This record gives sequence, structure tokens and C-alpha cells, in this order.
Amino acid sequence: MLKRLDLSAFKKIYDKSAIAFAVINLIRNAEGVVYDFSYEYVNQAMADIDGIKVSDIAGKRYSSLYKKYPPKITLKNLSDVAENGTAGSSQEYWNEAGLSVSMQY
Repeated sequence: MLKRLDLSAFKKIYDKSAIAFAVINLIRNAEGVVYDFSYEYVNQAMADIDGIKVSDIAGKRYSSLYKKYPPKITLKNLSDVAENGTAGSSQEYWNEAGLSVSMQY
């Protein structure tokens, strides 16, 4: 059983931060391959970027929030961090929205 993360420390540090921040949970299929993730915590700066209320993001799956914008390299990179501790950054461009998304993990 997955142990629930105590988010109080993140909330104390990041709730009022101008830096967009999220804590996610990777979702795997029966073979263990990551195919989605859910947002366990997002701060207001993250919600502002997405133009969505914090309460509308937290606990939701990425795929349900951004149906038109599937993560391309994001899932692989997030999996690498979780499984191997591999830090890095990525840049994705979503043609449909005309958005350029930069991530550090």
C-alpha cells in the first residue's frame, strides 16, 4: 500500500512562493510502465500558469486536466527521477496551444 506523503512541509514553504511547484504521484499500468500522473499538491503559482484553481488541480490526473496536451517526454523524465534519482530539465512545445513548457525536476 502506498504511504501518503505529509504535504504540510511543502505547503508551509511553497504556498506563497512565486515559483511554480507541484508534488506528483506517478501512475503505472500492470506492467509497471508510467502512463499518467496525479497532482498531490500544487501551489498558487502553478495554478496561475495553468489558469486553473488550486482546488481544481490537486488530486487530479494530468490526462484528465490536459486532454489536448499529452505529455511527450515528461513522463519518461519524471519516471527517471522517481526510479533513478536522475535530475534534469526538459522543454516541450504544445503546437495545439502555442505553449512552450519548461520543467526542472
